[in-house]
Amino acid sequence: MIKATDMFTSLVSFVIVITVVNFSLSPFSLLNFFGAIAGASSALVVLKGPRMLLSILLNLLGIHLVAAYYFNVVFNAEYVAIGLLAIMLQSVWTAQLTSDEMKDVGWLSSREKLSRFLIKLGPLSGLVSASAVIILILISNQKVGVGYLYTFVLNWSLSQLVAIFLLPTLLFIGDIPKVSRNKRAQVVIASVLAAIALSILFRVSQNDYQHKRIDDFSLAVNQLTNEIDDEISGISQSINALHAYFDASEYVSRAEFEQFASQIYPEHSSVIAFAWVPVIQKNQKVSFEDWARIDNSESFNIKQLGVGPYTPSKEEQISFHAPIYYAYPTIENQQAIGLDLVTDRARYMAMFNAAKKNQTVSSPPIPLIDQAVTSPGMVIFTPIFNASSLNPFGGIALGGNDNLDGFVIAVIQLKEVIDELIKSPVANKVTINVQDVTNPEPFYLYGVPAPTGEHLIHTIERFEFSRFWRITISERTSWVAQPRNWLNWGVLIGCTLGGILYQLLILLMTAYSSELNQKVSDKTKELILQKEDSEKQNKAKSQFLINLSNELKTPISALSGLLIQLNESAKNDKYSGLIEKINSVSSNLKQSIDTLSDLSEIESGKLEFQQHGFDFHLFLQQLETMLNVSTDLLLVNVRFQFDESVPHYVTGDKLRIQQLIVALVHNGALIFNNNKLSLTVNAHRHQRGTVTIFLVITPDKEELDAKTIPNMVVEQEFDNLTTSMTMAKEICQRLGGAINLAPIAETGDYMLSASFKLKLDDSAQQLTYPLDNSLVELSDKHVVIISDDETSNDIISRYFSKFGCELYVYEVINEKVLNEITLHQCDLIFIACFSANENGFWLIDKIKSINEISQVPIVGVAPQFMSAEQLNIIQSGLDFYISKPIKLSALTQIVHQYLS
Repeated sequence: MIKATDMFTSLVSFVIVITVVNFSLSPFSLLNFFGAIAGASSALVVLKGPRMLLSILLNLLGIHLVAAYYFNVVFNAEYVAIGLLAIMLQSVWTAQLTSDEMKDVGWLSSREKLSRFLIKLGPLSGLVSASAVIILILISNQKVGVGYLYTFVLNWSLSQLVAIFLLPTLLFIGDIPKVSRNKRAQVVIASVLAAIALSILFRVSQNDYQHKRIDDFSLAVNQLTNEIDDEISGISQSINALHAYFDASEYVSRAEFEQFASQIYPEHSSVIAFAWVPVIQKNQKVSFEDWARIDNSESFNIKQLGVGPYTPSKEEQISFHAPIYYAYPTIENQQAIGLDLVTDRARYMAMFNAAKKNQTVSSPPIPLIDQAVTSPGMVIFTPIFNASSLNPFGGIALGGNDNLDGFVIAVIQLKEVIDELIKSPVANKVTINVQDVTNPEPFYLYGVPAPTGEHLIHTIERFEFSRFWRITISERTSWVAQPRNWLNWGVLIGCTLGGILYQLLILLMTAYSSELNQKVSDKTKELILQKEDSEKQNKAKSQFLINLSNELKTPISALSGLLIQLNESAKNDKYSGLIEKINSVSSNLKQSIDTLSDLSEIESGKLEFQQHGFDFHLFLQQLETMLNVSTDLLLVNVRFQFDESVPHYVTGDKLRIQQLIVALVHNGALIFNNNKLSLTVNAHRHQRGTVTIFLVITPDKEELDAKTIPNMVVEQEFDNLTTSMTMAKEICQRLGGAINLAPIAETGDYMLSASFKLKLDDSAQQLTYPLDNSLVELSDKHVVIISDDETSNDIISRYFSKFGCELYVYEVINEKVLNEITLHQCDLIFIACFSANENGFWLIDKIKSINEISQVPIVGVAPQFMSAEQLNIIQSGLDFYISKPIKLSALTQIVHQYLS
């Protein structure tokens, strides 16, 4: 049973294939379509099965009828029968070849099976339709040449290209297991685009060949047309010259005629003879023959032309003779002397029309014998009037004063001339035929009927010597049989191989993608199972560590309490030091347990980082003090250094950052085997309000030979040094950084470095101490600045001047300045702090000793890097201090704290 879907699928496929082939190949030829249609049929039968054969047959017959009715395409019944038979044979054979692959559901997912399938689908089965084309050529009685080899390869190529591109397209339009919709769409789009590209390449190469073919044909047509024009012009000039000679002469003897005719007789021309034909009245026949014998010195008789006399009608009233009197060339035309031309109807009618119209008129085509070969020719007549001296035997009166005395004639034959014309290098690829179409039934003056179809043809209509001529110039061989140039062969082979390889790669990529997806899916399932097992194990381990740390914390806390009680009750100093050491060990053990608990929380994903704004500078200073006064067993002396790049206020987890730095310092002491360390802090600001903090720890070289440091470092197990280092690495990773141990390029010494990211929080102090309306009351405040630092003076002055404060700036200090400060009744004093042995510190004591200003807040402006000893000295006499560079947030804090 025929299904509507099968009819529709095959019809659409054939229409698309025919359209693409018609676009790609020119000119139109039925031979172009056999391979492509056979390839489409093979793809349909392979895809849908043998049931498609009937749908294919019906659709192809319908397409033939539509093409014949609407597009006037002429079909040969033998061609159609053989073509349909070849198409069906190729389709069935292709289905048999690929049956094993089509039965295998996973053939599209296997690269090996896919490659084998495409080879069977294309190159093998395409030989059937290509061979059928050669058979059709032999049936049409055409010789098989080099050009038909191209036609064979072209149909073979189109058959496999159409099959290889159409089948995957139809296949991937439907639903295919294990191939995603996106992948199917990609294959379909890629196939369509590739088919369009190939058709354009074919069209370009075909157009190039056709342009050259048309140019060569046009050149041959132009050359032949010009030479035929020259030939006809030469005939007219010769006849006109002979006519003028007779008109101008009173008498022309045979010798004079032959001499003049030899001068105007063209070599290698279609004119084969000239003649003089006098018109003799019938009653003068005997007298003319006697006179002609005397004039020519030989016998002369008027003879009948042809096998029997021409019997004129009553209207024609033939009352004269028209014998050939002179002829040139003489020897070749000796037999024609005396022939009476009026005895032949064709010649008589030509003479009658020439005399009646008084112009040159050609006879209808007549057979002429030339060297025992009969070929068509014509006799051209030109009348001579009122020349009685040329013909003393009467002539005939035509009415009026005109008296017809005879005709000069030229006999022409085109075969020899045209044979020479088409031997030229330009015209040797064309044929020509010349027809006299004056009468309803054409007569060929030269050549045979022009071929139809698959040839370039040019037709010229001419009116010459009162006759209508049709000159037809056509290609000698059909375009299908013509040899192709290297470009045609290159494009054909390149497109065939390129198209097959392209489609093969596309489908192989799809198969590989399916295989890869399957492997990824299987591996993903395996990894998910492994991950679940690992998570269960990690969860159990983390829970065990949490439980263990919680269980250990209770006895250790109890032990710490007992040690405190024991220390308070102990009277002997001998045991006090021992108890203090045991207490320190207990504290370290508790810290290790806390670290272990944090690690378990990180592993289980329960550790959270708080985000709070804080003063990073103050945090570092406090942390430095804490580390230097630590009572742990591992005592360190660390010196912090940080520059202007370090932000003043940041947002982050203060406790975790402290835990990180403390762990780095303690582990640095272990790594470098040196308790005296230097910690340098730098920062790099990013866009979007983030900053990366860099910590670099190096040993104090004064206590250790730098050359021995690398060997000591190498001996340390850096990755698993302590649990605190493990914890520090986890914190760095959570904060977007890392910990490294690397040599310094310039010196070769080692350094322990760490980095982590924080968010900037420059507005933290403004949020803590908002600027409100109370600041307008500062206009009556007096601020004194004692400093020789112009930059610091400028920042402080500009800040307080915007609130209307009275400012007094002194770069030097003496008794006079102190008296002025006392008189100003100042509310706030800024003093530049230098080293501990300079004047700035005795000035603080001096101010505090003056009763009038002893209660005035004193704010120190300290350098950025100061030792702990210097800070202790400064803090002992100041109410507050700020570090350089001065931050506006620090000044705002001072305003709120001391002036608001």
